[in-house]
Amino acid sequence: MPRAVALTALLWLPLLASIASAAEPDDAEIDRAVAALLKVGDKARAAGNVDIAVAAYNEALDLREDPEVEARLGMLAVRLGKDLAAAQNLLMALEGGAGATLKEKEELARAFAGVRSRVCQLLILGNVFDALVFVEGSPVDGPSVPGSTVFVKPGRTVVRGTSEAHGEVTETVDCPAGKRATANLRWKLPEPAPKVEPEPAPDVTPAIEVVPSTPPAPLSVTKAKADHALGIYIERDIPKQENPFAYEDPSMKPDKKPPMRGFVGLGPVVVFGAATWAPAVGASITGGLQLHEHVSLELEGRAAWLAGDVKGQPVSTMTAGGLLGLCGHWRWIYGCAVGHLGVITVNWDENTFKRDTDVGFRPGFGGRVGGRFDVGSSWGVQVAGDVLGLSRGTRIALGQTVLVEQPAIMIGTSLSAFWKF
Repeated sequence: MPRAVALTALLWLPLLASIASAAEPDDAEIDRAVAALLKVGDKARAAGNVDIAVAAYNEALDLREDPEVEARLGMLAVRLGKDLAAAQNLLMALEGGAGATLKEKEELARAFAGVRSRVCQLLILGNVFDALVFVEGSPVDGPSVPGSTVFVKPGRTVVRGTSEAHGEVTETVDCPAGKRATANLRWKLPEPAPKVEPEPAPDVTPAIEVVPSTPPAPLSVTKAKADHALGIYIERDIPKQENPFAYEDPSMKPDKKPPMRGFVGLGPVVVFGAATWAPAVGASITGGLQLHEHVSLELEGRAAWLAGDVKGQPVSTMTAGGLLGLCGHWRWIYGCAVGHLGVITVNWDENTFKRDTDVGFRPGFGGRVGGRFDVGSSWGVQVAGDVLGLSRGTRIALGQTVLVEQPAIMIGTSLSAFWKF
C-alpha cells in the first residue's frame, strides 16, 4: 500500500508542477492533467485503493468541475457509507448530466435515491450577504453566505451565522430523513435614517405691477362724439369693420338637423327561388323614410311570376310578399336587415291536372345590400340585391315523382327609380 501511494504521488507531481509553474495554464494543460488524474483514480478504484482514488478525483475537481468526476466520488462515498458526501456528489453529477449511457444514468439515480432517503436536504436563507454559515459547527462548503443548500443528518440541526457588521444569529430546525427543511437566519438590521429634503428658499424677487393699458376708442366712436358736440346728427351705415356685432362666431350657431325625407320608387324585380331556381320576373314598389343621414326605414312590396314551366310540366309558380328593412347608409352604399312576409303559389293546368292552386305561406328574414345614386335634388336610381331565409322549402311532386325540391332560400334583385319628397 505505501508503495502504491508513493508511485501515485510520483505520477501526480509532474502534472501538478507543470500547471503550478504556469501563470495562466491553458485549457490543453488542464485537460491533460485531469485526464491523467482520472486514469490514476480509476486504476486505484479498480484495485480497491479507495483512498488513492478519492484523492485523485478531488485533485481533478480542484482543477476543473466535471459531473463525471462528481459521479465517481459519489459512488465511492456510497461504498464507504458516507451518505452526506455521497448525496452532495451525486446531486451535482445528476444536475450536470453525468452518465454516458442510459444504464449509467439510471445507476446514478438509484444510488442517489438510496442515500437521499437517509439524509435531509437543508436550505439556508438569510437577510445579509457577508455572513459565514456553520451547520453543527462545520462551515458550509461553497459560498459562505445564506442561500446555500446542504445535506445534513436527520434530527435537530443547529445553524449559526456570523457577520462582522451585524453579529451572530442561531436557528435550530428539525430536519427529517428523506425530506427538506429551511433555516431562515434573520439578523436585526438598523433602520435607515429618514430622508430629509431641504426646504426651498423663498422667492425674494419683487413682483412687477402691470397696469393694463386702455385701448383707444374706435374712430367711429370718436367721430360720433365730435358730431354730437357740434350738434350734428347724421344717420349713416357703420362699416362691417367698425361694427362689433357684424361678425358672428359660426361655432355659436345651433346645428340645423336635416329634415326627415320620404321616398317612393318603382321598378322591375327578378326573384330566384320561387319554388325553383329558374328566374321569376315581376315588379316592385318601394317606400321609405330617411330617419338620419346614415339610417333609413324601408318597406317594399313585390310580385314575380316564373317565366316558363317546371321541369317540362304545365306547372307555373309565383311569389308575392312584402319586405321591411332597417338600413344603414355610407355614402352611396347601403345595407339592410330585412324581414319577409309572403307566399309562394304553385298553379296547375286545369286541362291536365285535377287539382287546385297550392298556396304556401313563407315568412323569413335576411339581408340586403345595394347602391343609391341621386339624379338631381328629387330623383334617383336604386340597385339592390337580397338573400332571404324562409321558414321552409317548397316541394312539387306528381304522384311519386318529385319535380322540385327547393331549399328555403330566396334571392332577389331589383332596379328602381325613386322620387324624394
